[in-house]
Amino acid sequence: RPDWVRRVNAMGDACGGAHHVVPLDLEELVGTAVASVGLDDFGDLGDGDWLTRLRDLLGAVDAARLHVVGRLMTREELLRGLRTRLLLAEQWRRQPGIAAERIVAPVVITGPARSGTSILFELLALDPGLRGPTAADVLHPAAAEGVDGAARHRMAECEQELWADVQPEFAAMHE
Repeated sequence: RPDWVRRVNAMGDACGGAHHVVPLDLEELVGTAVASVGLDDFGDLGDGDWLTRLRDLLGAVDAARLHVVGRLMTREELLRGLRTRLLLAEQWRRQPGIAAERIVAPVVITGPARSGTSILFELLALDPGLRGPTAADVLHPAAAEGVDGAARHRMAECEQELWADVQPEFAAMHE
């Protein structure tokens, strides 16, 4: 790991464990997401049991005993996911016709790591008849009020650059 990651992770040892430096409490995460977007209705997306699964996920993260940087990056992913759910639920309420939109013949790329899926994705995205999602589309599919497309792209770029800073090999796989 880079020196800065090693040093930040050492902070966990100095405080009795990474969980003390970066707590992952369900109620606090939900409250932070609600406060950060000014919405409090997570909507009726999916089967409705997402909170139980989130609680189970947090338990698994605690059992994994991640270091400080791992918990910090996991916390960011969780908060982004909760914010996205709030924003998508609001968008669904404002535009209920979204559910009636037809998606015809989607192309879905899947495969194991290091099997060529990224380059296949990039090549298919070059076809003018197809549209591949950008990192901003994937990481921030719904934007908070006042956040434009350029801001979404900047946020996504910073998030991906951080992953590359923490794990330099990531940049070699995904330029």
